[in-house]
Amino acid sequence: MNISLCTISFRHELVSLSDLIQFAARRGFQGIELWGVHARSICHRFDDQVHLLKAQLAQNGLKVSMISDYVDFSAQRTQEDRLAQMDELIAMAEAFQCAKIRIFAGDRGSCGITEEQWYQYVEIFKQLSAYTHEHDKLLLIETHPGTLADCLPSTLRLLHDVKHPAFRVNLDFLHMWESGIHPIEAIRTLKPWVSHVHLKNVRDRQSLSVFEPLNVYAPSGSREGIVPLESGAVQYEEILDWLQREMPGMDGSIEWFGPKPFEQITNELQWIQDQLHIQRNQPLSGVNS
Repeated sequence: MNISLCTISFRHELVSLSDLIQFAARRGFQGIELWGVHARSICHRFDDQVHLLKAQLAQNGLKVSMISDYVDFSAQRTQEDRLAQMDELIAMAEAFQCAKIRIFAGDRGSCGITEEQWYQYVEIFKQLSAYTHEHDKLLLIETHPGTLADCLPSTLRLLHDVKHPAFRVNLDFLHMWESGIHPIEAIRTLKPWVSHVHLKNVRDRQSLSVFEPLNVYAPSGSREGIVPLESGAVQYEEILDWLQREMPGMDGSIEWFGPKPFEQITNELQWIQDQLHIQRNQPLSGVNS
C-alpha cells in the first residue's frame, strides 16, 4: 500500500505544507492528501510557492495523492456553479500534479430522496465526471453518512447509474461499517471502482457522533471515542490483510481527527507498516516455514 497523511488532520495546528512534507518524508509516508481548504489557500495566496512545494515533494519521493474537497449541491446552486467549482478543483489538482479529486455524493442520504431527485443527481454526476475526465482527472465520491454513498447498495447503484470511467470511490471503511456492512464485503463488492481508501477508527458505535461535521471540525469539539486503528471497533488487521493480498498497490490515507496529530499519525503509520510486514512474510497455508 501507498500511505498518505491527510492535511485535514492538522486543521487546528499552526504548520505549513513545507513542514508537513518534511514530516511525511521523515516518517516514511508515500504521499499527502491535500485538503481543499489548504490547497485553495496555497494556490490563491502563495501561488508563487507552488513550484517550490512540488520540487520539495519530488525531492522527498512524495506526491499529492488526492485533493479532498466539497461541491455545493444546495438547491440554489446551478450546474454551472458546480462546474465552476470543479474548474477550481481541477486547477488545484493540476497545480500539484494530482490525478484524484474527492467530493461527497450530494448533501442528503439515500433514503431521503425521491426517484426523480435520484436521477437528477445521476445526471449531475455524469456531467461532473465527463468534465473531470476531459482534464485527465478522476472524480471520487466518498462513502459517507448523509450522502448518496451512505451504504453499500446505494453506492453500488449510483456507480452503475452514472457509469462513467472517471467516476470512482474513496472507500471510508469506518463509515461503511457504520452503515452495517462488513468492510471486507464492501471492498470486495466495490473493488472495480475503488481508487483510494480512508483509514480511521472509533471506540464503539455509541461514539460515532464524534465524527459528525459540526463536532469534528470544531476546535472545541469532543474527540472522545476517536481511537487508533489497532484498538477500535473496525478490525483493520483483517482489512489490511485483504488489501495486501488483493489490492497491494492501493492508495490509502490515515485520517486522524484526534489530538496530537504528529505523534498519533507516526504511531498509526508504524502500526500499518508492521501489519503489512507481518502479512507479507506469513507462510502460505500448508507450507513449512
